[in-house]
Amino acid sequence: VSLDRLRYTNNHEKIVHKERASAASESINKVIHEINNPLLIITSYLKMLSLKLPSEDPSQRDLRIIDEEIERIAGLVKQLSCFSQPVINQFEWVDVYQLFSSLLEIFKKSILIHKEIETNIVVEPDFPRIKTDKDALKQIFINLLKNAYEASDKGGKISIGLRVIPNSVKIMIDERKKISGDIEITIRDTGRGISDDIMKRIFEPYNSSKKGEGAGLGLSIVNTIVRNINGSIECDTKKNVGTEFKIVLPITSSQK
Repeated sequence: VSLDRLRYTNNHEKIVHKERASAASESINKVIHEINNPLLIITSYLKMLSLKLPSEDPSQRDLRIIDEEIERIAGLVKQLSCFSQPVINQFEWVDVYQLFSSLLEIFKKSILIHKEIETNIVVEPDFPRIKTDKDALKQIFINLLKNAYEASDKGGKISIGLRVIPNSVKIMIDERKKISGDIEITIRDTGRGISDDIMKRIFEPYNSSKKGEGAGLGLSIVNTIVRNINGSIECDTKKNVGTEFKIVLPITSSQK
């Protein structure tokens, strides 16, 4: 009798889960359809605006950046259609310093200016390019920078550090295979810090002190992406002192 009840319970749970997944998938497909329509219109108007401006106009660069971000949104929306985790693209050689510097400039002119937040990037000499997914790295940085901004008060500071981890270069026993080593990315703010309750489940979804749409998803997504590109992430925080996220990534890496 107990075994029959267990089988019934398990089968019932599978049926409920399947029905919920089907309903969620249908809802997501409707949302995707509604999002794609305005994205298409925005892209079309951007191209029209670009054609109206001289090719040497400084605004052309801003339009290209907007167009790139719209393409990234379209890519994220496409991921929803397969109901999956973040998709990792083809690995390529990426200049991390240049990528982060350009993104930071955009943030300075948009959201950081409202709180008069001071920012700086410290990069050690001869910092190497790394082989990874450029869009994934961009998504990680944007999420962590946004978190740092939201945790900071007016006049706060956000610091980004880039360095090669000492002694991380290794030569295998047979000396025929060399591991190029790891880099470390740190993003530190001088904000309010994270409570002990949140820290216990820092990378779990819907674990956040923020309320409203999307609350608590950012760090869960960051954690998933970092793992997918063969890295690791950890967090250290002190109340009213600030929070630091530390990411370690291989200089050369192959896709899983």
